[in-house]
Amino acid sequence: ALTPPGETGDLRPADANAGRWLSGPPRGPLAGDQALLDAALRAWRAHLPASPNGLGGRVEGEPRVYWIGGTPRDGRTAVVAQPMTGGGAALGLVDLVAGRVLTDAWSFSGPATVGFQFGPGDSDLLVLDAGAPLALSTAPVRAGDGTVSREYVPLPVVDGVALTSAPGAHATLMRVRVGTTGQAMLLPVSRADLGFDRQSKYREERRLPWQGTFSLARARPAPPFEPLLSERNLIDADLRISAGGTWTAALGLPDGRPAWVSEWQVDGDASRLFIVIGEGAARQVYDGGPVDPSAALPVRLRMPDGQGWFVANQGRRFAFRTTPDIEWIDAGQDAVLLPEYATEVRLTMPGGEPVVLPLDG
Repeated sequence: ALTPPGETGDLRPADANAGRWLSGPPRGPLAGDQALLDAALRAWRAHLPASPNGLGGRVEGEPRVYWIGGTPRDGRTAVVAQPMTGGGAALGLVDLVAGRVLTDAWSFSGPATVGFQFGPGDSDLLVLDAGAPLALSTAPVRAGDGTVSREYVPLPVVDGVALTSAPGAHATLMRVRVGTTGQAMLLPVSRADLGFDRQSKYREERRLPWQGTFSLARARPAPPFEPLLSERNLIDADLRISAGGTWTAALGLPDGRPAWVSEWQVDGDASRLFIVIGEGAARQVYDGGPVDPSAALPVRLRMPDGQGWFVANQGRRFAFRTTPDIEWIDAGQDAVLLPEYATEVRLTMPGGEPVVLPLDG
């Protein structure tokens, strides 16, 4: 997964695109307004010491205005570019009405570009020319079987930028593809209305805070989840940043097959549970739906092929029963595999009151 500005990762400057953004006269409908050009540069210089991505100590030379004009909903705006030490470009989106930089970023390695999301709901988009066709997808589509796909529409470049609005779109789900090879090109984006603190670490944590492996059977090494999920289109192929769960459950199913359960989060979306059953050519992978970390039972999965119920909540003790008029049967702690015929589960926290929940509902 590509790592955005402010996160740890291997980010080498993209010299090819940086050269385009750092040379030539200003572009855009307001490029002839010297007073506005000067105002954009003043705002950029005043912003650098407070850059959320630490650009103040990484630039050299003089800044220049790459593009200046009006945006669909936000009035006069400019993009300022400045060389970075060692190559590449630092870039800022300037709100000329408010006289401040909304957000900044830097150029990535590879066939990527730089864009900015801003405006109401961060659904306005300004993407810099990358010397290749651009296309926009506002969100992935998840089918009934859990597979994910995207539809892209062309994003025209005019005067060095592609500029559009997508009212109602979820900011974290928007993607821009660069090029026509079919490979998913990623757009490193800083979103303006998150505020400076969040621009440099904008993936909201949605995973469960559990640690380690819950071994419910003879332990076998867990398979690598990300390639399995990608191969089967169960996670967005055009993800920007993703993170696997910090826990894994290793199960032995009643029919003898090994199984593993964990979670995966893409961008700021809800983390999702995934089930891997079997090994080699017979391996199957299933989407288990979104995680709700606040729920009393955040993991409640009916295993495929009638192989029981997997439930988990670290620190809780579990018991089950099949009808309301029989005694509870102790099942263990943290994570357990209950029989298919179980109808209710009881969770008990040390020192707390039991919570009884139906399994099917």
